Amino acid sequence: MKMIKNVGEVYTSHDKVTSTMLAIKMTDIAGYRPTIDFLVNGKNATCMIHSNAHLYLRFNYANAQYFGIEDLIETGQFGISEAGQTNKSYKGQANKLQFGDVILKEKNIDIFETYPPDDLGFGMLGLQWIRENNIILNYNDNTVAILPNQYQQNIIEKKLTQEGYTPIIFYHNETNNSFFMEVEINQHKANFVISTVTHLIIDTFFAEKCGLVIGENVGSFGGPSGQTGEVYQSKDSFTLKIGQYITESSGLIYDQYKYSNKQLPNNESQQTGGTLGASFMIQNNAVIDFGNRILYLNKNLKHRNH
Repeated sequence: MKMIKNVGEVYTSHDKVTSTMLAIKMTDIAGYRPTIDFLVNGKNATCMIHSNAHLYLRFNYANAQYFGIEDLIETGQFGISEAGQTNKSYKGQANKLQFGDVILKEKNIDIFETYPPDDLGFGMLGLQWIRENNIILNYNDNTVAILPNQYQQNIIEKKLTQEGYTPIIFYHNETNNSFFMEVEINQHKANFVISTVTHLIIDTFFAEKCGLVIGENVGSFGGPSGQTGEVYQSKDSFTLKIGQYITESSGLIYDQYKYSNKQLPNNESQQTGGTLGASFMIQNNAVIDFGNRILYLNKNLKHRNH
């Protein structure tokens, strides 16, 4: 058995490739998003890893043609072409995806007519891909483990423990099809989405409950169903408590329920107070083990790629 030591090396078991670790790059597209390079039907692709997108893989129509994804089926209107505007959407299938030496065949693809940025080969890997491949996303050394085996998971866990990381269990909500964990701000608790992308976000209803003051208007949002709204920076930093982990942070405040075109549940246990996004993950050198559902945090560790 070959043991992985550096980015690009691959685990093997009984002469069969079972896992790989690849480099990710933080790309600023309305907030930081981890992106990864791989092959689709033998052609170069770059995709953000987006745990809030409930899909496997998405491209725009032009990139679907570039990758040779044919026989598209129209599925309606959804997704952001620009703020307040939705997309015509389709479904198709890619014959072969290759991540290092890991090869995945006949995978479903969601297609938007337009999808910013419209760069050649650019797209999105979503929650279905994340769950199927049990990825471990490391914001400290900018790597992602794909299909990690038990040996690799144990090595990573041991290493993070030695470095002083705090492990916190999170859970998958089947109803919302998202990952959540409990967060406390100013003695008020709420479930927050575990997100691989963009910002630490506090929903307006929870910000008010916690006594957070809205600061500067920093822009507006356009949701996937055509909803729009204003985005604000929190005026002051605040203390986040997640299990035994405590850290100071600041974030964006806006109406996430309006963004998603959903109603705020009356039952507090069903309400989502915000999102722990990429800005939080970077600040706290996070490692997200989606297979074992463990979020590792360490605010004191120096970033290896800085």
